[in-house]
Amino acid sequence: MRNLLLAFRTLRRNPLLLYISIPGLAIGLCAFLLLAVQLKYEFSFDRHFPTGERVVRLCNVMHDPDRTRDLAIGLRTAYTQLPGQVPEIEKAVQLYPETNAVLKSAKDSYSGLNLLYTDPEFFDVFGIKLLVGNPSDALIGKNNIVLAQSTAIKIFGRTNCVGQTVSLNGGQLVVSGVTEDLPKTTHFAFDMLRPLTSHEYIASQGSLEFRTYYLIREGVDRETTIHHIAAANDQLMLVWKTRGSLNNLKSETTVERLRDIHLLTKTLGDMVPKTNLSLLFILIGIALFILLIALINFIHLYLLH
Repeated sequence: MRNLLLAFRTLRRNPLLLYISIPGLAIGLCAFLLLAVQLKYEFSFDRHFPTGERVVRLCNVMHDPDRTRDLAIGLRTAYTQLPGQVPEIEKAVQLYPETNAVLKSAKDSYSGLNLLYTDPEFFDVFGIKLLVGNPSDALIGKNNIVLAQSTAIKIFGRTNCVGQTVSLNGGQLVVSGVTEDLPKTTHFAFDMLRPLTSHEYIASQGSLEFRTYYLIREGVDRETTIHHIAAANDQLMLVWKTRGSLNNLKSETTVERLRDIHLLTKTLGDMVPKTNLSLLFILIGIALFILLIALINFIHLYLLH
């Protein structure tokens, strides 16, 4: 109690300390903490995947006559053929997004949903769990659909809805599973999943359409594996270009780690906007500068009194 009274007397005798130094320190700390929260958010992208250290994404750099484009999309053969040519690959999966999908249940219609067409290996590659359903067959069959947890609750009021029917694009689908919601710190987003093979038109396309990910086997050298993946995809791209009038188009394959995508990717058109790494370093500098100025100001005024 005596120490508290002494502190109040000190503050009454030093109004500069009371009205400038302490509020200045508080504002500086608040600004620092707000910037720290934003920085933590940006640096935590894709860190939640259990398999994240072993997942890489395939990219294609296209050298057009007037520009160079870094694309995160590839051929369907990057899934159907390439894994068999690179023994270090444990599993592969491709994604094809469709935005603003409209899903209908017996009671209502739900618009603005994000739909991902993908392959059965989706759960294994990313280590995503199904809350309800069997991951081995949830994405097999033309009429299956997997709902995210929040979507299932929105439509049915519960997650235990396997076997229920919904309508998408005029077709009747059966809920085959419910998966956990992904955090917002994920470079792709979905409200529901469908087998990629159910979209026959897209699955049969021979153009660059699909986002391709590989789960690398444990214990193999990652850099060597990346080199093998790039070499194999370069050959697939060569076959693709010779089928049409793209013979003179120059391309090269790049491979990036899953956990580097949000911070370091150069590709265009990701489902979730990527960050600007230079801007993050500027924010770090600003946060440290604000904290330093606040501390210096407080200590200086405190010592003067």
